[in-house]
Amino acid sequence: MRCPGHMCTWPDRQAGLGHLDRVTDVLKKIDGDIVSLVEVEDCAVLGPIVDRLKSGYQPYLTKSRDTALGQHLALLTRIDPHRLLFDDSSVFYPIEGSKCLGKYKGSTSLSKHFVAHFQIGNRPITLIAVHLIARPRDRSRCGKREAQAMIVDNLIKEHSRIDGSLIVMGDFNDHDGDLNGTEPLSPLVFDLIKRKHNLTNVASLLPPIDRYTNWWDRNKNCRVDRNELTMIDHVLVSADLSDLIVNVKIGHDLFKASCDTYKRTSDHWPIIVDLKF
Repeated sequence: MRCPGHMCTWPDRQAGLGHLDRVTDVLKKIDGDIVSLVEVEDCAVLGPIVDRLKSGYQPYLTKSRDTALGQHLALLTRIDPHRLLFDDSSVFYPIEGSKCLGKYKGSTSLSKHFVAHFQIGNRPITLIAVHLIARPRDRSRCGKREAQAMIVDNLIKEHSRIDGSLIVMGDFNDHDGDLNGTEPLSPLVFDLIKRKHNLTNVASLLPPIDRYTNWWDRNKNCRVDRNELTMIDHVLVSADLSDLIVNVKIGHDLFKASCDTYKRTSDHWPIIVDLKF
């Protein structure tokens, strides 16, 4: 697939640049020091965003192994990482103790992720950005998502420091306490990542009514119905960082949801976390 072009949301260059302008406008309003972007096509897309921002960002992109959609994870940061890593390891599923129904078997890697190491003052910080397999209600994908969570668990054990801080963030494509109380098909994803490593989901600091990051127009009526709102994007932080949080916000006011894929900014709203060191 090539974007803009055939089979792409944006059919031509003008439409594609219009989308970059809308994304850039949101990033200017957020003005984050460290930003993780999901579903980025390539560096040729990331570069114009940085040029438009003029905010001292350095862009980084880890080339994923996503052969279906060609999506990658990107990092915009004013604080340069001293290491940026990608892990090619894979895991067979179903994993031990799987909670998924069905007899689906295979192996998977964590095709879209990066690990970044930062030093802020005397504090080492490990940031693991992830994009797990889509369709959280699809039972045929449940086991693969569990296996990807096991890879994240392994990344945490390998790369986070005992005396350091940890952030795991991104599109988990899974549920952990949204406004509708949606239960995941398997609790193992957050057992392996959040509960095992004693991480706090920053959304737990928000009123339940605000806990949504994604809209899927399930009934195609082009209206935002409450049961179509979910929280599948998450920012998980270690206890020491949780103590430094001064504000958490999901940017519902930054742009309006739209069923017009040609003109919308995104079908996901950003999670914004302010920490005071």
